[in-house]
Amino acid sequence: MKPIVPAALAGLAVAAAAAAAAAGLGAATAAASSSAPPCIPTVTSNKGHEEVAYCGPATATLTISGKTYDFKDGYCGQDPTAHIELQMTLGTLLESSSSPVNGGDPLFEMTVISTSAVKIATVNADYGGKKLDNVGIVSVKGSVPSDGTFKATGFTTPAGFTGSWNCHGVVYKHG
Repeated sequence: MKPIVPAALAGLAVAAAAAAAAAGLGAATAAASSSAPPCIPTVTSNKGHEEVAYCGPATATLTISGKTYDFKDGYCGQDPTAHIELQMTLGTLLESSSSPVNGGDPLFEMTVISTSAVKIATVNADYGGKKLDNVGIVSVKGSVPSDGTFKATGFTTPAGFTGSWNCHGVVYKHG
């Protein structure tokens, strides 16, 4: 299976973590006791472009300017060796630059990376053929990786978005 790289974090260590999760390597942690991820994303072709439909119990919400967007179908991952406290991709990822954005399918990506020197969390989301935000830097509160809330900070467009995530007891540990 070809490695799946979340669009928002191409080129980072997260690519290896996502590929390992998709390949089914590693062990589950947190509330889950399985030795494998809850499911394997489905890879298909859509008009000549690779499309990945994620699966699993994780959910997220994103609120921008009073409008709330709900995301589902994915699971949470963690890679302590790469300092990734949380990596989740929900929905469908279409590897295409054509319109509409992401083929019109919802996509939510969130990553929290923490080292002794820095902690950074990012959110990327598309919905209804539009980009809601593009690699927004967020602050997180809660029980990382299991569940919590986030709020836009710094150089984020649009400013002031908020949201939450819930892994629903499944955090896949790889790396």
